[in-house]
Amino acid sequence: MVRCDVCRTDVPDGVDALEIHKNGKKHVRAQATLDSAVALAASSVFVRDTDKKPLDIQGLKELFAQRGKILRVLWKSDAPDHAVFEFEDATVANAILDGKEVKFGEATLSIAPRKINFKDVAPEPVPLDCAAVLEDVLLLGAFDEQLDHSILKTGLSSEDIEKRQQICLRLQTELSKYFVRCEVRLFGSSITDLGILSSDMDATILFPEHDIPNWEEDRNKETLLTSDGSVYIRHRINHRELHKLSVQG
Repeated sequence: MVRCDVCRTDVPDGVDALEIHKNGKKHVRAQATLDSAVALAASSVFVRDTDKKPLDIQGLKELFAQRGKILRVLWKSDAPDHAVFEFEDATVANAILDGKEVKFGEATLSIAPRKINFKDVAPEPVPLDCAAVLEDVLLLGAFDEQLDHSILKTGLSSEDIEKRQQICLRLQTELSKYFVRCEVRLFGSSITDLGILSSDMDATILFPEHDIPNWEEDRNKETLLTSDGSVYIRHRINHRELHKLSVQG
């Protein structure tokens, strides 16, 4: 296997395999995304007040606009002491970076290059490209290698399954605000090792059959249908009450 650092994936060994991969749609998209991130960082500057006081964003806009066109300013009210200024021209950013430290009114500002975590730079999610997988498979000789590579590229990874499990836990947490002892579990291809990247996620809500006391407090169907939603937080719905809502007639 040969590692492609741009796509963060392994390319099977073979004559010109890496070159063929680099000409593929997936790699071209990933390279374009990476190049765009590099260009964005080169045309940006990071500004911070050395005393950690809130920045005068409007004043800085007027100051930096004298150097060149500002495309965007990234600033958050909950972290007001720093911001990122994006410029149309990278040479403007480079000229500002030469200052390293700037006096602006009574404030002293540190100027630094914008840092981008390239581990977070990835192409936008795209549907599974079966044609690209087939191209890679055809580079392999033995059938078992072709099969293993097909499963590796199309099957759900442990990270994919973990992400689905986390979704179930989140749903369970939210539903538990309204239902007594409910549990959300995966089923189907997500747990049979037969799921592929484009397969949907199947989950079910389970309720205990026993150990729910106070039968006399169970509400009837009409009460459940007409109660305000806040009532269900104070007095959660149990599986017997839910069954009443699903019974016809």
